[in-house]
Amino acid sequence: MEKLTDKIQDYIDGLLDGDELQAFEQKLREDEDFRNLVYLQREVNDIIHKRVNSGEQDLRISLRAAEQEIRSHDGATPLIKKIKPLIAVVSAACLFVVGYLFFTNSNSSLYELPAMQSEVVRGEEAVARYEEAVRLYNAKSYKESRKMLNQLIQEEPEVVQYQYYAALTYVGEKKWKEALKALEPVAFGTSIFQEEATYYMAVCHHKEGNDAEAKRLLQTISSQGKIGEKAKKLLKKID
Repeated sequence: MEKLTDKIQDYIDGLLDGDELQAFEQKLREDEDFRNLVYLQREVNDIIHKRVNSGEQDLRISLRAAEQEIRSHDGATPLIKKIKPLIAVVSAACLFVVGYLFFTNSNSSLYELPAMQSEVVRGEEAVARYEEAVRLYNAKSYKESRKMLNQLIQEEPEVVQYQYYAALTYVGEKKWKEALKALEPVAFGTSIFQEEATYYMAVCHHKEGNDAEAKRLLQTISSQGKIGEKAKKLLKKID
């Protein structure tokens, strides 16, 4: 089981390629239990990305809630039952790592990009391409991920999620001007990504040396939630 979880982590980190990657993704399409296992491990990774800035106590609550939910599934398949004992160990390790990051890396985390969220694998062509874009983005292969996302944008221009993550690929490459142009329609829109896009526009302006505009944008963000907390921290840092 340890080797299996290592292989799944390699996939999440974008370290698989060639025949190994093809075999892994084929198993994802064909084996529902395996998809669930990958989903669980990706959830742990996402919790780390989402909770670094919200405090260790919030992270601890989230991990414990996730562990309790997993353990509560009486009808779990044999594969899922085998993974359950590992959840507590993984949770403890996450708490240690994130606790360290929280106290030693709070400034750099203001500029970190959010993890790109995966969709449920259904074997459809568009979903498969989105999953590849997710893998590339989370592996920091931003240019390649953007190519996939731009194809999806051409087919479904109304899906703001594609536009948002495509814009963030420029932030990942530190192409601030391109990022600003791509983020603007999302930041000025009404989607669930509006405030996050506004925050990363502020980051881009700050990196460009335009702190006045960065502060103006940050002050438009609601003080509630994780983005609100990050906005307040970045404002304080700029001041």
